[in-house]
Amino acid sequence: MTTDFLRAGVVVAYWLVSLGTLGFQYSFGVLYVRMLAALQGSTATTALIGSLCIFFMDGTALLTALIIRRFGPRRCCIIGGLLAAAGWILSSMSTSAWHLLFTYSFLVGSGHSLALFSAIAVVNNTFTKKLAMAHAVANTGGALAPFLMGTAAPALFDAVGWRTTFLVLGGLNGLVIVLAGVLLRIPPKPAVTSPLPAERAADPVPAERASAVPAHSLASRLLRNRRFQLLMVVGLAYGAGAWAGVVHVVRLAMDAGKPEAEAARLLLFISLGSVTARIPVACLADRFGRRRIVSLVMAVLCLNSLVCALDAARASSAFLALFAFVCGGLTGSVNSAAPSLLSELVADHALRQLGASAIFSPMGLGFLLGPVIAAALQQATGTYTSAMGFAATSLALASAVLAYLATLPMEVVAGAPKSGLSPRSSAQLLGEGAGVFARAALAQKSAKSWVKKSASALTNKSVPAPQASPSPSPPPPLGRPPIQKV
Repeated sequence: MTTDFLRAGVVVAYWLVSLGTLGFQYSFGVLYVRMLAALQGSTATTALIGSLCIFFMDGTALLTALIIRRFGPRRCCIIGGLLAAAGWILSSMSTSAWHLLFTYSFLVGSGHSLALFSAIAVVNNTFTKKLAMAHAVANTGGALAPFLMGTAAPALFDAVGWRTTFLVLGGLNGLVIVLAGVLLRIPPKPAVTSPLPAERAADPVPAERASAVPAHSLASRLLRNRRFQLLMVVGLAYGAGAWAGVVHVVRLAMDAGKPEAEAARLLLFISLGSVTARIPVACLADRFGRRRIVSLVMAVLCLNSLVCALDAARASSAFLALFAFVCGGLTGSVNSAAPSLLSELVADHALRQLGASAIFSPMGLGFLLGPVIAAALQQATGTYTSAMGFAATSLALASAVLAYLATLPMEVVAGAPKSGLSPRSSAQLLGEGAGVFARAALAQKSAKSWVKKSASALTNKSVPAPQASPSPSPPPPLGRPPIQKV
C-alpha cells in the first residue's frame, strides 16, 4: 500500500473514532434528561455521571498516552471499543444513578479514552504541516452522533424504554470503535520537520527518536515545562466553561418553557455547528497561528455564554438555536485544534507527541467540574443565569492565558544555541562554513600556483640577443702622422 493510501485510512479511522467517542459524549444532553426522570436522581448527581464519563475519557489522557506508547495504538483502540460496549450493557441493568458512576462514567469513559488517544497518536505521527486540518476533518465524525441522537433517540426512548436504548447504543458504539481499530494502520514514520520558521528551521528529525526516551522521564519533563503548565490552565478553564453549555443546553431550553422534543432538537444545531465550523477554523489556525485563532474562538464562546446568562430565563427558540450552533461549532473547533497547540510552543518532538494527548487531562478535569458547578448554581438559584455567568468567566480566563502564550517564542530543544537552531543543524552549518573556507583557501592556492607558473614561463621564453655594435679603432699615437698609401 502507498503512504497516501495509508494516510487516508488513518483519517477514516480517526473519523470513526470521533463518531464513537466525541459524538456520543456530545449527545449526553438527551441522556441527561431521560436518566434524570428514570432514576429519580438530583440534578447535580445526574450531571456528574456525564461529567465523570468525559473526565475518564479526557482527564486520564496522560496515563492513556503512556499505555498506548507501551502496547500500541491499534490494540488499545480495539480494547477501548470492547470496554465501552461493556459499559453501555452494564448501564442498562442499573437501578440507581450511583451505579452509572461505574458502569457508564468509568467503563465507557475509559474505553473512549483508549480509542480516542490511539487515533490522535497515529495522526500526530503521520501529519506535520497541516496537522490542525487533519484533526478538523477527522473530528467532523463527532458531529454525526448528535445529529442522529437528536432525531432518533427521543423516539427510541419512547418506543423501547431507556434500558433497551442503552443496549442498542452500546452495540453501535462498540462496533464503530472496533471497526476503527481494525482500520488504524500506522504508515511508515516520516521524518518530522521542525515547526520553527523557515529561516530557523532545524533539519528533519527521525520520528523514532521519541520512542527512545523513557516514558517516566518524558512525562516528568512535560509536566515541568512552563509553557505546558500554562496550557494546562487554559485547558482546565476552557473545559469548565465550554462543556457546561453543551451538557445543559437541553435542560436550559426546557427551563425556558420549551417542550422536551423541541429542546432535544437543539442537538441538531450543535451537530450542524460542529460540522461547519471545524474546517474553516482549522484553515485560519494553520494560516495565522493556532494559539491566536483558538484564543479568539474562546473569546467568542465567552461572549456567547455571557449573552445567554443575561437572557437564560426567557430565551427564545431562535436564540437557543443560535446558542447551540455556536457552542457546537466553536467547542468542536477548539477540541480539534487542542492537540496541535503545543507544536507552536515546544520544538522537542517527543514532548509534542506526548503533550498532544496530555493536554486533554486538564480539559477533562474541566469537563468534570464545569457541568457539576453549573448544575449546583442552577439548583441554588432556580435559573441558569449564574451557571452561564460561571461559564463565561471560565472561558474569559482561558482566552486571556492563551493570548499570553501566543506572544511567547518557540522553546527550542535543550542544548540548542540561542539562535533557535537545533544542535544538529548548528553542527551542519559549522561544517558548511568550514567547507566554504576550505574551498576559498584551495582557490587562493590555485591562483598563486597559476601566477607562479605564468611568471616562470615568461622567464624561460627565448628572446633574440641584440647585435653588438663595432668597436672603434684605437687612436693613432701622438707626434707621428698617419701613413697614407699612394
